Amino acid sequence: MMSKSFQRKRKGIRKSLLLWILLSSISFTNSFSSPSTSRKKAVIGKNTAKSVAIPSIPKAPIAKRELAIGDLALAGALAAVIGDVGLHPIDCIKTVQQSDLAFGMNLFDSSKYIWENFGFFGFYSGLGPYIFGDSLGSAVKFAAFENFKIWASKNINEKHMGSAVFICAGLS
Repeated sequence: MMSKSFQRKRKGIRKSLLLWILLSSISFTNSFSSPSTSRKKAVIGKNTAKSVAIPSIPKAPIAKRELAIGDLALAGALAAVIGDVGLHPIDCIKTVQQSDLAFGMNLFDSSKYIWENFGFFGFYSGLGPYIFGDSLGSAVKFAAFENFKIWASKNINEKHMGSAVFICAGLS
């Protein structure tokens, strides 16, 4: 069995990694920048060079739909479930490596130990309670972050949006 402090550390590291992945995927560019009225292209002939105006094509505005808080919470919970299911076998192997029973085993020896003693589902032992707790926390965090971000985009100057997004992440 893992100690409570070890479980809290593991959960904190996982959530920090998830937050880093989420923040690294956010684009801080302004997609609604105003297009220039005209562009110029240099046309070079045999002995002359002249510029010709090329009309720019305006970008169509992207319709943004604000999701309900329940939808955001569901998205956060599903993201946590997918991450937990994918990474739980690694956590089980690491837990076996750190236990007194198998202290000093490498990755392959620990995997072999789990497979021989518990079978395929041994890699997923303890997944249910972990998913339950992690999905609830992620649902709240994801919904809070998105709502803070929407509020910030309406109330904070575009110049400060980069910092505001990081503050929103810290608040959530």
